[in-house]
Order: sequence, then C-alpha cells, then structure tokens
Amino acid sequence: MKNKSKSTLLSVLIDIKGEIFTCPIRYSKGHKHSHLNKRGTHVGVILSFLLFITFLLFLYTAVEPTIKTKGDNQMILDYLKIGLIELFSEDLTSATISIEESYNPVESSCLEIPYLTGTKGLNLIVKDKDNKPVYSNLTPDSIEIKWDGKRFLKFYYSDELFNIYPLGEGDCAQPIRGTDYFVVIMKTTKYIFETKIIELKNIYETNYSDLKKDLKIPDENEFGFDFIYNNDRTAIKVGEENSQTNIYIEEIPVQYIDEEANILTGLIKIKVW
Repeated sequence: MKNKSKSTLLSVLIDIKGEIFTCPIRYSKGHKHSHLNKRGTHVGVILSFLLFITFLLFLYTAVEPTIKTKGDNQMILDYLKIGLIELFSEDLTSATISIEESYNPVESSCLEIPYLTGTKGLNLIVKDKDNKPVYSNLTPDSIEIKWDGKRFLKFYYSDELFNIYPLGEGDCAQPIRGTDYFVVIMKTTKYIFETKIIELKNIYETNYSDLKKDLKIPDENEFGFDFIYNNDRTAIKVGEENSQTNIYIEEIPVQYIDEEANILTGLIKIKVW
C-alpha cells in the first residue's frame, strides 16, 4: 500500500463468525510515538495509585489492632468507673435537731430522742454544732445523747459503720418533739464511703476472680484502683499492674464520708491493663 498521505496503516484482524476481516485504521504521522507515550503515562499513574492503596492497607493492618485495643480498654475503663463508684457508694441520712432555749431538764445529763422515721436499725453518730462527736447509745426505741446544754445536734445515719462514742448509764430526760425540740432539716444523699472502699479492697485481695466477673471485666484484662486523700497520701492501693503492658488510667475527684461522718475530698484512680 502506498504512503501518499504520509500516514501509517495499522491492520487489525478480527475473527467474527469464523471470517477474518482486515480493518484499516489510519493514524496521522507521528501518532505512534504519542500514543505509546500516553499509554506509558497512564500505566505509571495506575501503578502509583495501586502502590498508594497497598501502602494504606498495610498501614491500616499494622495500626488497626492498636486502635481496637485502645478503644476496647477505654470502654472497659468507662464501664469500670460506673461499677466501682456504685460499689463505693451508700446513703447518708442527716438530721439537724434544734432544742428550745426554754427547755432545761433538771438533774439530767442526757436526752432520750425517739428514732426519726426510717432511721431505726441504721448506724448512727451524733455531732454538735462544732462538728465534734457527742457520746450516745442506741436503745431498741430511742437514742440516748449526752446533754451539756448545747441547742443544736446533728444526727448522721447509714448502713455503714461509724466510730462509736458510747454513753455511760444515766437517767435521761425525754423532751417532746414539736414542743421541746424540732427537726430542722432531714435529707438523704448518696456518698462514697471510706469504709466501702476498704471493704472492696479486702474483696479484691481475697476473691478477685468473682469480683472481676461481677464487674464484667474481660478475661484478658486486669484492673486495680487507688484511693488518695486530699493531702496526696495514697491511703489504699489495689492491684499491681503489669509494667510490660499499656495501662489505661482515669482519675476521679470525689467527696467521701469517713468514719466520723466528715465530708472530705479525695481522688480515686482506676486502672485497666
């Protein structure tokens, strides 16, 4: 074939229904090199894209277990915080009693006050307006309190134990509620108790596996906690973490009740590894 148009003829053989046809395709002069260059450019782009995707997949495969572990441990830590705070907490009922100035029992060194509604059977500590413990006894039907003329007394009730300041025997006066004394305020609030933290520490040390199940901690994880007073002294340290693994920690500022019903501040440090 003559090359009068200065072009290149490419013959393509196509097999259709058993017959062979020759399909001439004409390109302008110089197109051959241009087409090959473009094809090479496209192949390079595709290869670069595939290499980039392969790198991303490798990076994700390498990092994904770490991300998953971190997310799982944070979720365990969040759940553990709720569980431990619940185990550390108990109701505290406080009641303030005001004794009338006109009430002055003769030759009596103590008062006998009937139980307030819903408080019978609970542990008790009585304090004066200066927050000092007052000697007292619990009887089947009432509370016997040392009387020295103070007009305001505060009663703290809870299922948790308080320090005991027993009152000696004596003939107690029996003031009448609504006449000789009044209940100024009475409320119940849930607090963290130091005694509950100590109790859970003992359970941790003697029956860790059951405690772990109760808190729904996965078998492959461990946990512990510290309790720190507001003077930064560690009062309770529970659980020895493995220094070879990642440790996830959350610190929670709290108010807590001590054994004399004082409301104090502290810090609970929860650990998961």
